[in-house]
Amino acid sequence: MADIKQKKVLSEFLSNRGNLIELIVVAIILGTGIEFLSSSLYAKININHKNLYFFIAGVLSCLLSIGFFFVKFFGIKKVNKNIKGFLIIDREKNEIISIDNYDYARTLERNLKAAIAEDKAIKIDWEDVSFKYDTTKEKRQKGLRIINELTEYYILETMSTHLTDFFNLNNIDKGQLIELNRNDIPSILLSNQFLELFSKPMEQRAAFKEERKSENGDKKPIGKVVASFSKGAIFQHFDFILPKDSQITKDKDGYIIIKTKRLTLKYKSKFAGMGSVCPLGYEEYYLNLKDHRKYATYQVDIELEFELKFGALLMRNGWDTYNWVDSLLEKIEKEISKKEYFDKIDWDKAYVIIKATKDKTTVPNSGLA
Repeated sequence: MADIKQKKVLSEFLSNRGNLIELIVVAIILGTGIEFLSSSLYAKININHKNLYFFIAGVLSCLLSIGFFFVKFFGIKKVNKNIKGFLIIDREKNEIISIDNYDYARTLERNLKAAIAEDKAIKIDWEDVSFKYDTTKEKRQKGLRIINELTEYYILETMSTHLTDFFNLNNIDKGQLIELNRNDIPSILLSNQFLELFSKPMEQRAAFKEERKSENGDKKPIGKVVASFSKGAIFQHFDFILPKDSQITKDKDGYIIIKTKRLTLKYKSKFAGMGSVCPLGYEEYYLNLKDHRKYATYQVDIELEFELKFGALLMRNGWDTYNWVDSLLEKIEKEISKKEYFDKIDWDKAYVIIKATKDKTTVPNSGLA
């Protein structure tokens, strides 16, 4: 199992498969050379049953070589990726801080507010959460669980949108695809209250029923509604387009698993309340957070595992329905990674400019009364 830094995971494997012909040619040349050498040695060796011994040795050598070659190039390929994001929480108000240009934190803050506004059970649970230093373990654990559910839903929704866009833009034959909805993933739906709430049909939710009744007399909208907002509530139609015969499940360890014929992709949010540190001046100048005692910055770990199934690289055709893998992994990293975020806003340069500007506008103390 490897932990690699390159983002083009699937492309890398498929590219390496292209070197296979070169290796076969080299193997044939090498085998021919060995044949010549063994023929000359055979004539000089004088032992009983040497034909049998040479035959057995040859068969074993071939089997071991072919087995190693097959496993090396066509066996199961696994890649692990750990994405480190961050969240800033106001411990006094018990709120996630929304951050401009950082989609992960901004979306989690919005989704949590929407869920609290609509669902009393979630509201009660969140009000019982505390991230203060002197809080009880139970209150803190409840907060960790809610943040992990929010993150799990965020990634699931990101995947859903990305897959829909990919297959629409690339005009893939719909006969090669399957569309899964909320009813097809009961194990995830039952364990994630945000997925269950936001994807619930609008006609089953009071906020949308009241709005629809006041606007158009309870008439149903024309066409499929992908997303809608009403009185602080959010509706997001959930569908997952994948290659045919794929499925999405959640295992006993809490990993969301996307299984297809050729590959498996799994992920898990691991927010454990571990502290993180933002670059110098960021909280004060970018977020305008002056009282650092009120706020805490936490690290969010996302574990991703990509597995190419045994023998998948033997298949020459049909990879066009899997070319979303690399861009999807890039998308998730781009939206969540702390490093990617600070590289994007170029904070190191921005901080120098802010400091220089601030120093120029500060009137020096002349020491005169």
